[in-house]
Order: sequence, then structure tokens, then C-alpha cells
Amino acid sequence: MLSTGKTTLFTLLLLLAVALSACAFKTGPGKRQNKNQPTTLKKGIPVLGRRILNNIAEKKALILLEPFKEATLYDEIKASAEIERLLLGLGSRKKYTGIRLISTADASDRELEQADYILKGVISYSPWPEHPTQKYYRILASLADRKTGTLTARASIWVYSVPYGKLELPVITADPTAKRKVTEIINKQKISVKDIKTDARIAKAKAAYRRGQYPEVLQILEQLITSSGKGVLDAYRMLYLASLKINDFSAAETAFFNMIKLGFKNTYKMPLLFLFESNSTEFAPNRVQEYDIWIRQLVAYLQENEKKCMHIIGHTSKQGEFQYNMALSGDRAAYIKNRLVQESAAPELGERITVEGKGETATKDGSEPDSDQNMIDRRVEFELFNCSL
Repeated sequence: MLSTGKTTLFTLLLLLAVALSACAFKTGPGKRQNKNQPTTLKKGIPVLGRRILNNIAEKKALILLEPFKEATLYDEIKASAEIERLLLGLGSRKKYTGIRLISTADASDRELEQADYILKGVISYSPWPEHPTQKYYRILASLADRKTGTLTARASIWVYSVPYGKLELPVITADPTAKRKVTEIINKQKISVKDIKTDARIAKAKAAYRRGQYPEVLQILEQLITSSGKGVLDAYRMLYLASLKINDFSAAETAFFNMIKLGFKNTYKMPLLFLFESNSTEFAPNRVQEYDIWIRQLVAYLQENEKKCMHIIGHTSKQGEFQYNMALSGDRAAYIKNRLVQESAAPELGERITVEGKGETATKDGSEPDSDQNMIDRRVEFELFNCSL
């Protein structure tokens, strides 16, 4: 017989073995416990793509791939191009030889019409469900029927970080169409497909812009604006940027005026944000010429709409002390107001402009320290209202 001491030791070893066996079962080859663990963009996107493509029953299918949007900017960031490259690379794998993925920027009108599916996605900086106090990047993808927009598959991964890059394109915040399309993906809704041709032309214009082919950008957008019969906010934005690149400042100012006019009409908010350097109330040196255009056209809009008043709201990131940030945000809003009044050479314009500082109380990103990622938190926004109210 075993002694009492040896029996106790044997029992402990047996319990330990059982526990280790249970752990091995939970984290075996399937690794079900860890499938939502954050990873790198390079490793995670192929996994995301396979989860989506494995839901396609057909042996042959054409999939339109739209650029993935950042959830707070409603626009592409540097990571969007990397995600697209990695997903397109899956089409060359033996397992998916019958499935063809093509970027909407490269698709012909025939391919836009005859595609079987459309693949769209969103990049969001969000609390991680397993530890809500930690935030990572969730890359969410939706595959939908090209003709009906009905969801076919949906998958997501978590990654540690994504590159934002310098935001050359001004941020659009008052485009209800862009916001709706991001919300559709996040909320598992039916995907909009009726304006896929418009989206594709915008994607083509952006691709040409990044290649430095500015005359091609202008040609694509002018045809789009003419054929659409209505204002396209993103088209005016790209038209403005391409005009700046070829030093056609008159065309740039006209495009900018049309852009803010449409934005204010849509939502009573200016569709662009003034972005500031960290701990600053003035524009970054590389933005001075561009923001001078914005100031002139905002004044022109207010002069053309004499019964409209404007409320300017300043914001900061979370970096720094709370009270300091409140003061800094108010100073940013006041700086813009002063610039508008100076540009108008009419002190009475100041009576139609109110300012407010919200400090760090309304951050969109909320990360620290200041970086390209949270530049959207260091912003000034504009709201329009009737002066009689």
C-alpha cells in the first residue's frame, strides 16, 4: 500500500495531468479558443479572405473588391491598399482557381455589371470583446450578391495595428452616403449595389490620383459629375485635389465651393475638417495654402447665404490635461472664426459665427499619444443654422 504522503502526491499529479489534458483539448489543432486573437495585418487578411471565399459554392465566380474604409473617416487609409493587395493575392491560389477577384478600380463596365459578388469591408479601432479595456483593429468583411445586395458571407479578424499614413485627402464627415455604406457592413445590413458604377469611378479616380495621373483624374470625374445629374461629394473632393496638383487654383476653389455647398445641403454640416498639429492652434505648414482656400470659400458661402449662421466646434485628442484640452479646443475654434472675419473684411460677420470647445469629450479615435491615427481628434467642425433660430 502507498503511504498517506505518497497517496496525496499521486492524487495531485493525477489532477494535474487531467487539467493539462483538458487544456490540450481546448487549444489543439483547431485552436478554437484563439481564433479571434489579434494578429498582424499580413497574417490576418489571408485568413479573413479564406473565411469569406470558403462560403462560395460555385466553382466559378467573379468578385468585385471595393476598398476597405476606416470607420471614423469613412474613407481609405494606407492599410486599405495593403488589405486589397493581400485579398487579390488569394485569387492565384490553387484552391480558388475558379474564383476571380478584381478591384473595382480595375474593373470594366462589363465586369461591374456581370460580377457575381461584391466584397466590402471596414476597419474599426474597437474594444476587444475578450478584454473590453483593450482596443485593437477589427477588420470586418461582407460578401454580398452583386445583383441584390443580399449577404452571402461575413467574417472578421483582429489585428494589433494598421498603417494610417499621412491623410492627404481631406476628411469627409457630412456625406450620408459614405456613412450609410460603412454602417451597412458593421450592422450586418443588406449592401448597397445600385451605385456600384459611381463607386467604381471614384475608386478609379483615386487610383489614378495616387499614380500622379491628374489629367486622367479630371477626365474621370468630369464625366461622372456630368452623367450623374446630381452632386457627388466624393467626386468634388477628388476634383479639388487633382486641380491643386496641377496648380489650377481657380478650378480647385470652384470644386471646393461645390463640395461645401452640397455638404451643407445634405446635413447642415461642412463636409470637411480642419486638422491641426499636436498642441497647436494654427495650421500645419504643408496645409497653409490649402486651408487658405477653405477660408476664402467658407466666407464666400456665408456671403452668398446671408440668413445662415455658423457654429464652429473645436476638438482635441486625449493627450494632455483635461482643462488644458478644453481651452485648446476653444482656441482652435476661435482661431478659425478670426480667420473668417479677417478674410471677409467685415467685422459684422463675426456676429453670425459662434464658437465652442469640446476638448477631448468627443474624440472619434481616442488613442494616445498624438499620431497619424488620431489626427481626426485634433479637428474643427462646422455646423450651419438659420440665424433667426
